[in-house]
Amino acid sequence: MRRGLLWLLALACVAGFVRLGIWQLHRAEFKEQLLAHSHHVLAERKAEPLATAADAAMPDKESPDAYEWTSGSGHFLPLPAIRLDNQARGGQQGIRVYRVFQPDGARHALRHRRGREKSHAFHSPENTSVAGPVM
Repeated sequence: MRRGLLWLLALACVAGFVRLGIWQLHRAEFKEQLLAHSHHVLAERKAEPLATAADAAMPDKESPDAYEWTSGSGHFLPLPAIRLDNQARGGQQGIRVYRVFQPDGARHALRHRRGREKSHAFHSPENTSVAGPVM
């Protein structure tokens, strides 16, 4: 009886790993479609108004049409920066910095990635603020 349970557990593990492999294959196909669409958007360089993109419905996360080329002006809201530490890139640890950006004429604000800082270069939120409108 105990041996039968172990075989059943082993078969369940095999089935789970096969399912994960199939998921990875589907994910690779999705990533290829996403890259093809983003190359098309970058080659076309037809900018949509930033306010329109900010207020548009969120695309389906499984849709490869999730990226748009936008242009517009706005300002960063007077909120502290969000920092995600221990972000590795090229073998170097760093901090990703995000700010909340309000496009002119839009109802919704956007999360804007301001860039990366080295891990030892932690600054106060005042050092990452931008005064005045941003174009």
